[in-house]
Amino acid sequence: VVVVDPKLADQRAAAWVAALGGKGNIKEMSACAVTRVRVKVADAAKVDSSKLEAAGAEAVMALSDGVFHLIVGPGNEAYLRAMKRVA
Repeated sequence: VVVVDPKLADQRAAAWVAALGGKGNIKEMSACAVTRVRVKVADAAKVDSSKLEAAGAEAVMALSDGVFHLIVGPGNEAYLRAMKRVA
């Protein structure tokens, strides 16, 4: 079990939701693999990958149909919970 500092998770979650175009742009979120958060957005043009990485995402993978994988490392479930609180 990976322990993520709740304050860090909340800070990153708020920044990530903003960089994903805001809560109105997020359609779905889920944990994916062990190190990723999968996000489906309404408008991919609103996603700022550089801001996602600046806010702590290790990498961002843009897939098709507005789907992005945020590589966040172990603790993806904690980050997902924090993102759902924000969004």
